[in-house]
Amino acid sequence: MTKPYPPKSIVLYAEDDYDDLLLLQEAFSRYADTVELVHFDDGDQLLSYIQRHASLDPLPCLIILDINMPLVSGKDASKTARIAGL
Repeated sequence: MTKPYPPKSIVLYAEDDYDDLLLLQEAFSRYADTVELVHFDDGDQLLSYIQRHASLDPLPCLIILDINMPLVSGKDASKTARIAGL
């Protein structure tokens, strides 16, 4: 019988700049076996994801937010995520 792998660590990343997204994907690529990078184009999409997955398991180990995004800024998304308990 094989041992089950532990779940991957989840990193949520809200960024609307494609070049910055590529940079972060490259930085995390060496950790692809243990880290799952979940990208959103804006803070609104990230917050919708958090609401849809209210009982995130495992919880994200890191949330990276671009400050200047359309719809919901990184600052506003951070405030709302804190209220949600993340």
